[in-house]
Amino acid sequence: MWSRNYGGGTADDARSIRQTPDGGFLIAGETESASNQVPNNSGGDDFLIVKISSNGAFQWAETSGGSNDDRAYSVVTTNDGGFAVAGASQSDDGNVGNNNGNNDFWFVKYNSSASRLGEESAASIVKIYPNPVFDQLFINSVEQMEMIRIYNSMGNFN
Repeated sequence: MWSRNYGGGTADDARSIRQTPDGGFLIAGETESASNQVPNNSGGDDFLIVKISSNGAFQWAETSGGSNDDRAYSVVTTNDGGFAVAGASQSDDGNVGNNNGNNDFWFVKYNSSASRLGEESAASIVKIYPNPVFDQLFINSVEQMEMIRIYNSMGNFN
């Protein structure tokens, strides 16, 4: 249907993709770039998360890392409107924290407003329970909802 390229002026690699509630996608990987669509690089490879629309239009990019190699391998959206990324880090500076030697497992939880991922923010007006759900799910809202989509823990929509 379409194809696009994203990234900066040097090596950029995608490792994981996840569809977001607005029909767009989060793509996670690593970058050596600090130009074009890549906002920053702290040295070596950094985590790179790119958000695109359902038709592939670039929306935003986020980088995290330190002066050594930091690689993102998996991305998921979270119930609070943010996202989480798992990968590996060799850095002991930047926004990584401390390194225990060579490659460490690195998990980053991004606190992102719901609108950044393309959803309407409704946290204060919608109550959904219980969590986890077994047989019945209850949804209370002070406003009328046009559509409700429910995803399982793997991000799949049925």
